[in-house]
Amino acid sequence: MFQKISNFDAELEEFLREDNRPTKKLQQQEKPQVVNRENLINNENCMSNANYNLIVKDVLNSNQVEIDSYILSIFKRIQKQPTSHFLLILACEKFNFGDNQKTIEIFLFDHYNNLKQIRKGMQIRVNGEFIDSRAIIFTQKIQNKNSFTLEPETLVAPSILNGLDFCRRKQFTREFFQNQCFGTTLEMLSGKILHDFFQNIIMDVKSYDSLFENIEQLDEHQKDLQQLVVENLPQSFLQPISQLYSKYIQEFYHLEKKTVREMLINIIPKCVNTLRWIQQFVIKQQPISLKQQKSSDVFKIKILKWVSNEQLISSSVYGLKGFIDVVVQVEFRKNSKECQICYIPIELKTGSKKQSYHLQVQTYLLLMNNFYKQQSQFGLLLYLNKLELEVVTCDQMDINDLFFYRNLYISETYMFEKPKDCYSKLPDLKDELRSERDLNFKCEKCDDKSVCYGLHILTEQSELTVQNPYYDNINQQLQSKSKEYLNEMLKNIRQEEQTILIPQATYYIQATKSCQTGIQVTLQSKNYYLKQQANEILKQCFQDKTKINLFCIRTQKNVKYNFQNAWLVQGTQIINLIENQTDVEEIEVDEQNFDYAIGLEIFLEYEQIDQLGDHLQINDELIHKLYQKNPFKHFKFIIFELATNKEIYQRKKEILIFGMEPKFRLVTEMDDNQKVANAILMEKFQKNLNEFQIKAIQLCLLAEDFALISGSYGKRKMLSHLLFLLGYTNKKVLYCAADQEVVDDQIKDFVDTFPNEGQWVLRLQGEKDKIPEHYQKYSFSFKNCKDIPEVEKKLEDKQFYFSSCQYCTDILQSQSFDYCIVDQSTKIIEPQCISCILKSKVFILLDDKEFEQPLIKSQKAKQLRISLFQRLLQQFQNVGCQQQLEFSIQDIDDLI
Repeated sequence: MFQKISNFDAELEEFLREDNRPTKKLQQQEKPQVVNRENLINNENCMSNANYNLIVKDVLNSNQVEIDSYILSIFKRIQKQPTSHFLLILACEKFNFGDNQKTIEIFLFDHYNNLKQIRKGMQIRVNGEFIDSRAIIFTQKIQNKNSFTLEPETLVAPSILNGLDFCRRKQFTREFFQNQCFGTTLEMLSGKILHDFFQNIIMDVKSYDSLFENIEQLDEHQKDLQQLVVENLPQSFLQPISQLYSKYIQEFYHLEKKTVREMLINIIPKCVNTLRWIQQFVIKQQPISLKQQKSSDVFKIKILKWVSNEQLISSSVYGLKGFIDVVVQVEFRKNSKECQICYIPIELKTGSKKQSYHLQVQTYLLLMNNFYKQQSQFGLLLYLNKLELEVVTCDQMDINDLFFYRNLYISETYMFEKPKDCYSKLPDLKDELRSERDLNFKCEKCDDKSVCYGLHILTEQSELTVQNPYYDNINQQLQSKSKEYLNEMLKNIRQEEQTILIPQATYYIQATKSCQTGIQVTLQSKNYYLKQQANEILKQCFQDKTKINLFCIRTQKNVKYNFQNAWLVQGTQIINLIENQTDVEEIEVDEQNFDYAIGLEIFLEYEQIDQLGDHLQINDELIHKLYQKNPFKHFKFIIFELATNKEIYQRKKEILIFGMEPKFRLVTEMDDNQKVANAILMEKFQKNLNEFQIKAIQLCLLAEDFALISGSYGKRKMLSHLLFLLGYTNKKVLYCAADQEVVDDQIKDFVDTFPNEGQWVLRLQGEKDKIPEHYQKYSFSFKNCKDIPEVEKKLEDKQFYFSSCQYCTDILQSQSFDYCIVDQSTKIIEPQCISCILKSKVFILLDDKEFEQPLIKSQKAKQLRISLFQRLLQQFQNVGCQQQLEFSIQDIDDLI
């Protein structure tokens, strides 16, 4: 394939041609042969610095590459056999995607060859010193500062990489599913409090002088914790603990043990250790002498001052981010070398030792050295339970391993982005559970195992070799109808999720120019799509609008500049990047999703430009935010809970999945409370309600499973009287609606109709709920409570819990209800409706006259277009589970 040419310039010019890439495919097309470049590859004088921001054009494995003299020269350079396996990435600079003259080759040998999920269209950042900047080689034996980062703007936290070492399947499952419940244990909550306790004290040690004076007294109390009397503890200790107790009051409320005493028994020994350590090494500044186990280096460290707590440091060069527990400035001496001053991380742990924690500290070291422009060599790992301290170093091999595991995670995550059947690509459960020990170690306390096991069964992965009773139970639960329901619902939710979240793209400013209306800014989208897909996205963006509000941030040394008055205009175009460069017949459909990019234009007002000066640069980012969080993760989790949890939700499952008919009592079968309620309805409320409202209330009282109420005439009035009857018979009711205005309207109607029963009402205040001032007396939020007794006092004697559908499962997660009333149920999708009703014995659904079906953006998510109300109404239309609210002749007097 290669021919020798003596003229070096001619050789280089010939090599840079795109049609001379070393692939079998191009050779078969009889392209002109390229020259032999082995003299360039082996020339030490050709070392060059490279810092590329690239996009992958193609990925070839070794059997797709012609082994010619040029490739053999690479093998020789890195001392590899010609039969060695490798990956060849063909990439180009980011803003020259269609330029054939600027293709760069990246050769991946050894363990790098495991990054087989790298795909066309991925970003890759490469930096370091290379021999021949057009041919970049990575191998395990070459230990240098060269690195590459896949999708560098996807920032990965070290806790995720730690988790991969523990259970790869769990980390990837959490990409799609999320339990909205806290899942807090006493140990987890104690760990949070200890972290805050340590951070608060080291930040301001002078404010805790009296606490340090009482260390010995605390030490005496921990010698016999079972006889602990909280009131006898020093006030200097109880005061900071009480503040932290209030901070975590919501999590603490959901624990089975809700007393302060159990928590104190758990944390006092570690608090004593914290105080002793800070007193010795921060206040008195005694030197710390530690030996690094791997290298046997001895470090002598003196802490000079505290710098920060929970500092967020991120890097789009490394593709990493992290919240560092504590940053301190130290003076240190390594072995017998001179003293140096630098910033180091201290990572706090309250549990047992784990080797994976070292990777976490190494990540922080890498980020800190970049942020503080230093070359710190170590960080500290402090275990508060036994007051053990470890020094963690980070050499080039550690950094290379860190980048490898991050890139492996990104490449495997990337394959989940497009396919609808992505759950089949999860790591096989069989590979995670190879022994009884794995089962006990990984699954016993896992909150996600029902989803994990269910996905394994749905995707029909390999059978397990370890006996697992919980898995067998899930397998038994997932009968054919359950599988059919789950598969269809998962597919629909994913389609809607992709349609909604795709427009949350990041756009890069490519060019700016002045015009009469302001400054015109041309943007380049980071994401690449098929032309048809791109057009669909644009139609969704501009549906019934001439402009879309956006905000722009520019990050520079962790400072953000916000441009609030930016908007998208209708002049939007699709830019074809690599037309005629792909062979459609040989590429799978999913791999074509990167053939086109969206180009958008922005206009910024002159007034803002005057304030900002020349801040608009090529690295500015414009973020189109439609949602701040992804609710679909919880929706998918909820339907798995319904399908796989036999004991709690069996009756809901029988009705919603298996289609069993709902049950209704006869009037003669009513219990005493129901008879009282029915008597009040017929004797006292008959004059206030028309016949249709009375029938609707009777239907709800007789329902054992659910009732459907349609129509809007007199709905508020009917609901207020139903609520009174349920409250009078001591029933606990959750009322939720899609819009918080509807929630507040219903509260008003009930309180106006029954002013003496206002004490029954509790309005659950969500994170972003804006409750009118005259309803504030009914509102409840954990952040306004200091302790559990205050919470319980707020909840005392409350019969009705009012909330928007968005927050009803967020706030009182440990609560169950006799009834759940979902107003506007035709406006929300079925999984969201299920999340509201799941913890109630009986649910009542009401429609919305303005929304006969949920507003769904995906054209393919047809099942989500049918609300739970509509499905049940159609499925059980002959059962008598529905009542229509209508105008009656009895209402004429009210109108007069």
